Amino acid sequence: MKHKETCAQGSFLAWGNGFRYDYTAPGNLLGIAQLGRQEKFASLRFDHSIALAPLRYVMTFEKTNQIKALMYSNNTTTDLGRTVSLERMTAILESTAKTSRYAYELQRENLEDFAESFAQDMDLKTLKIRKFQSRTGSMAFYAARIQTRKNNTISVHGCLLSATLAGLAEKVLHDLLPLESGYRFERPAQKLLRLSSELATLSRIMDDNFIPEHRMPVRLLPDRPLSMPEIVDQAC
Repeated sequence: MKHKETCAQGSFLAWGNGFRYDYTAPGNLLGIAQLGRQEKFASLRFDHSIALAPLRYVMTFEKTNQIKALMYSNNTTTDLGRTVSLERMTAILESTAKTSRYAYELQRENLEDFAESFAQDMDLKTLKIRKFQSRTGSMAFYAARIQTRKNNTISVHGCLLSATLAGLAEKVLHDLLPLESGYRFERPAQKLLRLSSELATLSRIMDDNFIPEHRMPVRLLPDRPLSMPEIVDQAC
């Protein structure tokens, strides 16, 4: 994502795929506008934690917006502004801002703070994520465990945090959903589907190899006759 500093205090402009971000350091305020338009239609005020690395958060926020655009458009665009109306945009950005905050905490490996906040938001009894490091520090290992309000549990482990989150998302669908589908009046299916979707989104944000633009199908051009190179006479 292209960006440039606009003052010595840390303010900057950044350009994503469809959005322009204008961060003002003195007030920790991020203004959001559509590319090609001057007026800002939304703004976010950063707390102290995000203000420590605002550009990292904005880059995470942009990737989240692109992933959401892929979901809403059936993988046809990464520009969120082309998939939802301006009237709905503020609500969508509030959702992506929260998801980006979770990813930001995971990037900083604030695993306990993330787990506590995420479990409360998703109405889980507990969520535990632990990182184990080799004695030399050259290898890492993650273990994660979810316990629902009905005391059903799943656990996964992996060498990458992104893979661990993806494993949780899969097990929510295949293991937890069948176990809790009998509680009709508590709408467990909707809660678990939301949980799985959010975990899958976080795993994609955390995966450096997941590039949203590369997930769009290649558009094939119509067949055309091959054009032969023009031969130009040159004097010897």
